[in-house]
Amino acid sequence: HKSSSTSAALCPTTHALSHQHKMASNLFRATRMVSNVQILQASHAVRCLSTSSVNSDLAKAPIKVFGVHGRYAHAIFSAAAKQNCLEKVEKDLVDIKSSIDNNIQLSRLIANPFMKRQVKRGILEDLLRASKAHELTLKIFGVLTTNNRLGSASDIIEAFSRIMEAHRGEVRCTITTAKVLLVR
Repeated sequence: HKSSSTSAALCPTTHALSHQHKMASNLFRATRMVSNVQILQASHAVRCLSTSSVNSDLAKAPIKVFGVHGRYAHAIFSAAAKQNCLEKVEKDLVDIKSSIDNNIQLSRLIANPFMKRQVKRGILEDLLRASKAHELTLKIFGVLTTNNRLGSASDIIEAFSRIMEAHRGEVRCTITTAKVLLVR
């Protein structure tokens, strides 16, 4: 027992460092415990916002379309179904797709990576308002512009059209015949 007091008396800085190390270690453990509690609270908040509860509120599309364009198409279908404006939004989107495909300036505008999103959004809003598009269509293109997905607009509209065809009970098919068919 005498040797421990002698070592403490001989090297007081070692004893003080050891005591500071213990205090720092205890402080680190306490901080980790608080962090773990905060992480648990945050994960609980995230679980409350999970998509499983959101998905139950979405209108179910008759078919699944996968990929980024499919996710946007399903979201558009759900929003339009909730607002009972599926046909109007489909017509707006088909008209916009036609405009993009037929108007070189508009397609260049959408594809231009150097033009600011706000400028693109303003031009598209003006174009959509001039064509008396539904308010949801304006929001759709606002989201596409904000999320930098205008380049995928044609694919998203195509996916939405496929969902709408299934919604109406239409089926796409290709017919191959050995003889030429006459259209009457």
